[in-house]
Formats: sequence, C-alpha cells, structure tokens
Amino acid sequence: MPTLTHKGFNLVGKWEYGQGFMDIIHAFPRFYKDKEIYEKLSSISNEIQKIIDKAGLGDFLLIVLKKE
Repeated sequence: MPTLTHKGFNLVGKWEYGQGFMDIIHAFPRFYKDKEIYEKLSSISNEIQKIIDKAGLGDFLLIVLKKE
C-alpha cells in the first residue's frame, strides 16, 4: 500500500476474508446433489481453500491504518 504510506498512513494490519471453497461448491447444485463428488471435494477442501487464500481471492478486505 505505498500510496497510503506516502499520504502519512502506516499499515497496521490487513485481513482478507470470504470466498470459501465450500461456498463455491454450493453455487453449483450438481456438486452437493451427487454425494460421491461432494464427499471427494469436501475431503480436499482444506487444501483447495489454502490455494484460494494464498491467491488473495477473498471477497472482503479489512485494512487498519495509523496516521503518522
């Protein structure tokens, strides 16, 4: 956030939330209607969620700034 630091603010913290893998799965009814597919995807949901989080694909951003 270089623009804000040049304006007299320091970044205290930044958190990204949302866009959960299971939310994506539930957007497609076939995945949770087919028990076998749903269970397979559910079993790897933590690994896939880590990829989503690492890519910064959250749909909610919380930023805390402190004025210098």
